[in-house]
Amino acid sequence: MYGRRRVGKSAILRRFCSDRRSVYIECAQGSLDDNLRIMAGVFSSLDGAEHGLYRFIAEALEDIESACRIDRAVIVFDELPYLLTTGVHIASSIQHFMDSIAREGRVTLVGLDDLVGNRYGMRPTSSGSKPSDMRAGRP
Repeated sequence: MYGRRRVGKSAILRRFCSDRRSVYIECAQGSLDDNLRIMAGVFSSLDGAEHGLYRFIAEALEDIESACRIDRAVIVFDELPYLLTTGVHIASSIQHFMDSIAREGRVTLVGLDDLVGNRYGMRPTSSGSKPSDMRAGRP
């Protein structure tokens, strides 16, 4: 989901998630370690387990995937471009996660972005496909 800043995208998704099994991750404009700490804190709300600090994004995504095998969930990455700029492999890791979890239809994955997301390859353009290509865009 993308649009101008301060128009209510986050509020809409928070309300949508309020009565669903969900994880709402507010990505930080900082390092990958900062974002992995945020994820470790948030994921415990999904599965009730205590999560140690992740060393790699793949570890965090594996925990989401495991939790979603138990029951369907909505996963929101607010300010997704902040996470994408922390490493060149992040978009690829998220793409792999979307491909594997979407096959089972157990998760709805949402990335929130203002209008700068195209810089990070997250929105399709007329010139070709992008890493996300709305792979997990199931209702």
